[in-house]
Amino acid sequence: MALSSQAGSGSTKNALAMKRIAVYTVVSGGYEAALRTSAAALPVPCFVVSDDASLAKEGWQHVPLAGCEFPSDLPTGGGRLATWKQRSLKICPHLIPQLRPFDALLYIDGNIELTPAVIQKLQNQTSDTPDIVSVVHGERSSAREEISVVASRFPGCNVSKIEEAYDTSGFNAEEFGLSQTNVLWRSMPHSARMRQFAALWLATMELGPCWRDQLGFDYAAWQTGLSVKRVLEFERDTLPKRLRAKVDPFAKPLGFTYYDHAGKVLRPRKAPKEALIGPLKRVVSGLGSRIRKKFNTSY
Repeated sequence: MALSSQAGSGSTKNALAMKRIAVYTVVSGGYEAALRTSAAALPVPCFVVSDDASLAKEGWQHVPLAGCEFPSDLPTGGGRLATWKQRSLKICPHLIPQLRPFDALLYIDGNIELTPAVIQKLQNQTSDTPDIVSVVHGERSSAREEISVVASRFPGCNVSKIEEAYDTSGFNAEEFGLSQTNVLWRSMPHSARMRQFAALWLATMELGPCWRDQLGFDYAAWQTGLSVKRVLEFERDTLPKRLRAKVDPFAKPLGFTYYDHAGKVLRPRKAPKEALIGPLKRVVSGLGSRIRKKFNTSY
């Protein structure tokens, strides 16, 4: 099923209605001052689950945070209850009553600017029926590396029990790869398998406890046998060299825009010099060929 990239077209809305797709985001504790996506420009319903009703602008439908279910064992220490509530609903969309009628859900962080073209690209990635489509992490290549970074940057996160779960289960934290979790497409999000995955993802974070949810995502998907398809956020050449080797050279990026929490656009890194050498050589070679043909010169 193809989607038109033109927002609001009748054919696009009819096609999407057949599959019942929705976009949602979860914001709590004033973490986002505004949402970067204009829901009115998208051909699917968009829900913002939040304790701040003022975020429901430009087509977003407000779902009060207080009207949702929450796991009874959420960590409450360290003044991070709002964070844990956000994570639990992001991870467990079946706890949000308004999302239960939908066959596929696209979660985005509040600082993501989504367009109809990005939804089209994501839907195209589901032709081989993965359970989840995620984004390749742009800086780190493995859950083991993520563990080290979280331990050094977030002293409030206890990662030792999470790492122990990796090791005792046989999860290859060095080679499995690493997903970002700011954009997630889930097919059949309310199925028993998907609920099992969500429960394990959240439980893995609670082991710490550690609210950095990327530590639990790939591990939980592996444990529950879900198929995860990782796609590019930006052009492959913007990735560090050690990561580019692990990415399909023909993969097409989603190309969405995202912002920092001060509202500044975060653009992809410039391609490293070594990534530009190949294209530059091809350009020079092409020019040389044209010059030789023009002057009938051989070398």
